[in-house]
Amino acid sequence: MDACEEEIRELAYSKWEAAGCPSGDGFDFWLEAELEVIAARTGMPTRHA
Repeated sequence: MDACEEEIRELAYSKWEAAGCPSGDGFDFWLEAELEVIAARTGMPTRHA
């Protein structure tokens, strides 16, 4: 696993925990974390809905 994927995994897990560990596959948490990590690495702004 590369450093970027590890960072995404940790952030997604943190977001999932903060949301109260809901049941499901966690895909939404992964996507949100992925967007944030990529934006931080490229300097692009994130869009929060």
